[in-house]
Parts: sequence; C-alpha cells; structure tokens
Amino acid sequence: MKAEKYKWPPAMKYLLLPFYGTYLKRKYGLTLVSDDEKSLRILLENGGGLVFSNHVHTLDPFLISAVFPYHIRWVAGAYLFKMKAVGYLLRNWVGCISKSQGKNDLGTIRAIKNALEENTIVGVFPEGTRSWDGEMMDITTGSAKIMKIFRRPVVIINIEGGYNRKPRWAKNDRKGNITIRIKKILSSEELEEMSISDVEAVLRENLSFSSSSWQKENRMPFEGRKRAEGIERLLYYCPYCLSAGTVSSNGNMLSCSSCRKSAEVSVYDEIIDEESMMSERDAHIRAREELERNIRKNDGTLLFPLERGILFQKEEKGRLVKLSSSFIFSMTAGSIRFSFSSHKEKVREMTFPFSEISALVINAKQSIEFTHMKNTYRFRLEETKSPLKVFDAYCIIRGGN
Repeated sequence: MKAEKYKWPPAMKYLLLPFYGTYLKRKYGLTLVSDDEKSLRILLENGGGLVFSNHVHTLDPFLISAVFPYHIRWVAGAYLFKMKAVGYLLRNWVGCISKSQGKNDLGTIRAIKNALEENTIVGVFPEGTRSWDGEMMDITTGSAKIMKIFRRPVVIINIEGGYNRKPRWAKNDRKGNITIRIKKILSSEELEEMSISDVEAVLRENLSFSSSSWQKENRMPFEGRKRAEGIERLLYYCPYCLSAGTVSSNGNMLSCSSCRKSAEVSVYDEIIDEESMMSERDAHIRAREELERNIRKNDGTLLFPLERGILFQKEEKGRLVKLSSSFIFSMTAGSIRFSFSSHKEKVREMTFPFSEISALVINAKQSIEFTHMKNTYRFRLEETKSPLKVFDAYCIIRGGN
C-alpha cells in the first residue's frame, strides 16, 4: 500500500500547498537538502513512517511540509485544539494528532499507531515544545523507544536557521534563509537489528542540534533592526550582574537598569559589549544557574520582583474559562502565587506549591499552562515579563530538563 503521497487531504492539496506552501518557500528561502532522496522516496512509498525534527520556529510543521514530498500528520499541542478555528483547521484540513504537553498521553500513542497502520507519515517534535535558546533538550531515550515500538522507517531532520530567523523570545522576524536538512534515514530492517542504545547513539548524533554551534561553523547573518527586542524573556537575570528582572531591550540593544551595562545582539546571535562576547545560549545558562543557586537557598524570599498578570484561566469541560485579567504574580522556591484584583469567583489569592504541580509548559502567546490536583490552569504575564523563568524553576525544583 502506498504512503500518503496519493491521499493528501483536499485542503492541503488544493489550497495550502499551492498557495501557502509557495508563499513560505519564498518568504523563508526554504531549501530541502538530502543526500539520499531516492532512499527517502522508496522507504516512505512502501508504507509510511516517522519524521523526527528539532523544534525552533512556530511554523516548523508548515515549513517542513512545504518542501517535503509527502503529506505529514503532525503531532501538535492539545492547547491548539481548544481554539475553535485553529482546532478545526488542524483536525480537518491538516489531520494533526493532539498531544497534551508535559504529560504522558496514551491517546496520542494510539493515534500515532493507527495512523502508521493506515500507512501515513507522522511527524514528531520529540522536545514537545520550541527551544528558547536554540539548543535541543536530551530526548533521545524516549524517542528511541518510540522508534523501536513502531518499527517503521524514520527520517531525522535538522531545521537550520529557524531559531535565528525568529527566536522564541523575539518580538520580530529577521531576514535569512532556512534549510530543512535530512540528516539520517533508517529503514525498518535497520531498526530491527539495532538495540535501544544503538538507536540512542544514532539519534544523539543526528537529531540533536545546536543553533549556536551551527552559527559558529557557518556564520550566516540574520539581519533585522530590532534583533534584541524581547530578549528580557530569555534573560530573566542580567548576564553581567545577575540582577533579577532588570534587563530591557530596544532595537538591537539590551541594557540592565542595575549595572547600567549595555550590549548589542549581533546578526550572528551573539551578545556583544565593549569587553566581551557571549552566545544567547551562554547568557541563558548564566541566568538559569543563578536561578538554581537562589532556589537552593530556599529561604522563603521572592525569586523575582512582583509582576502584573493579564490573563488567568481554568479549563472546564475542555474549554478555557477566563477567571481574571488583573492580578499580581510572585514566585518563591516553593510555590507560585496569584493575588487577584478581580476574579470571576471572588477569589482573592491562590497559591500552588511546585510539589503539587504535575505538569507545566509554555504555549501560545507566552502563556503558562500547568496542572494542579487534576485541574488545568493557564496564565499570562505582561508582554515583557519572562514566562521562561517559571518553566526553568519548575524543571530545577522537579529535577528535570
């Protein structure tokens, strides 16, 4: 039975690919690079398979699909399906598979299994979310198990330049080309003969991708007049004096209100001042290490100054219900706290210990979604405030990546 090449959803075949796909190719200078395109076609025509990729840009599924020779059913965050118009598009036009971020989701595994049994191609971003600093998290063990369980051909992709074109923290797009590079193709027969450790080694070599290392090697400029704007979302501590919440951005420059240091974000994603240069990745590492030091103190003090929030929601029967649009957010090493100016249910304050939060992710519009005692909540801070510090704190406290 042939793969999805001959079973494109009508909307994909007649609307999205000819028009939106062509637009993406031109706008982002998209190029598909494969050293063995013949093997790619033969493998996938014989019965579908899995596509694994790093995740660096909000449009990654569309960018890959615009240049890939077959239709891909992408696994997408469940929160997207809660939006009526977007959910309808993903289900009926694109055929996406829903996945609850930050949680084990057996329903997703069953949906992938069913899709593969129908000889379609399923696309997975093993990280489950976009990278904040261009580096890929260590996801090799779980991905290796998925590959061994399904034993279908696997195509491993690196997206080069996607982070640099518009980092997750950035407010503005830049100019520069994106390459979709096929790094490795594994047949079912090859997977059958490999051990889990062998598969992990292949993934570690081919799936893991570092934007900063790629930039050092290729020196590809990404031009823009507002390259730094939004970087305070990444640098919740000043990379120079390690003060909390003091970084601001304007144009291509960032500055700290505490140490008065200023620096430029270069076209190569480097932070350059008069005396030194560091990658955005290194600056984020400094911030995360300072956050970890302060968490380990666990002295009950606030980790950051009080911040205003603009949206607080609770999931009820699969829908997000707005409870407040005005509150003060604070965080200690033990919990996150919300003090409400107004609340639909007349609640004045809510405190959630990190030890009782079973999942926490950042999704659309810099929103933070978390699960507490089987209830799911979602909140958003003011535009310039960093949601990443909450995610990093959760990972540090819960001992994960």
